[in-house]
Amino acid sequence: MKNLFFLLSAALVFVFIAACSSDDETSQQEEMEQMEEENPPSEFIVVVDITTFDEATISWAKPDGMNNENLTYAISLDNVTVAEEFSELSYTFEGLNAATSYDVEIVASNSFGATAIETSFGTLDPDDYNILLQEYKQEDGYLFNYSYNSDNLVIEQTVGNLDYIEYHHQITYDENNRILQANITEPIPEGDINYEYEGGELKKILASYFDGSFTIFTYTFTSQDSYEFKYLYDDLSGEPPVTKAFNITLQRNSENRIVEFRITNTSTQEEELTTFQYTNGNLTQINEVTSGIVWDVEYDSMNSFYVPGIYQHSFPYNYVGLMGFTFSNIRNIPDFRLYKNSNNPIRIKRNNVVEFEFEYEYYSHGYPSKIVENGSRIVELSYNIIQDVFEP
Repeated sequence: MKNLFFLLSAALVFVFIAACSSDDETSQQEEMEQMEEENPPSEFIVVVDITTFDEATISWAKPDGMNNENLTYAISLDNVTVAEEFSELSYTFEGLNAATSYDVEIVASNSFGATAIETSFGTLDPDDYNILLQEYKQEDGYLFNYSYNSDNLVIEQTVGNLDYIEYHHQITYDENNRILQANITEPIPEGDINYEYEGGELKKILASYFDGSFTIFTYTFTSQDSYEFKYLYDDLSGEPPVTKAFNITLQRNSENRIVEFRITNTSTQEEELTTFQYTNGNLTQINEVTSGIVWDVEYDSMNSFYVPGIYQHSFPYNYVGLMGFTFSNIRNIPDFRLYKNSNNPIRIKRNNVVEFEFEYEYYSHGYPSKIVENGSRIVELSYNIIQDVFEP
């Protein structure tokens, strides 16, 4: 009996001690949770998810813990607060400058304090990308679409609208990326330009066009700056075709840009002289000395959207990217088929009288997104953006 009493007593003591111990542990746990809840937010990791030329998106994960419930965030960009009392776990910065570094601070707050985390990011640099005109869309729905090869040279231009492609311009190149042929192939063969080389030098260009009548232009080179130009026009009426021949000489400056164009009719010996001036990589003046007509061109400071190399007949802008420009002899300077100004024309004057004005809107990468010609005609542009691959 005494043994039974002893065992019951011991059991009661154990239960009492266990109960007290459990109460102590619960109390300690509650005290720890309360202490944790009364702390500022824990540190967290900020990740830069996406950067473009003018936007960046950052995100962060909320840490575990009672002190990380019901947090709000304040977000600063370069020491300027852009969001307060923010509750989401990601934020997108908009309207940024391209090729620019930014510092970010995110402050997480609860009722007991705040924790600040800093990071930084850089927007994309347009110089690290090939930005190629993909679509030139007029307000009447007329479209010019462009395709390029792996060397970012234009190989095709389709012209038409959403329902009908009027024709294709196609260009082929040799292994040295020199143009071999440029032609229109659909809906019917309308014209082509063939280039011939000898010893690395351009020797001949033969261009033919058919649009109900037949026209042939032939350029035969004795040197880069001296060549013969022959013209044949046949209206297919049965009358003899019209033929003309000219000798052309060019003068260049120290940057290899053409500064003088002289064309002489071999039959009449009549001569026309045109001079050219350049500023900051832009063709700024064309002086038709013989006729007394002077064209002055002003430019913006943004990247030119122009696509050199395309066969320019029925094109929305002329050989050197001067939209609406009417200097006819410019087609007789093959170099200008590949010439590209650094910037976009904003004003073209003829003898100090404004004939064309252009207003632009721009993408963040610095290329035009929209053109308004003479306050009325509107063109929208889009681009194919390809990152440069740098050789090690």
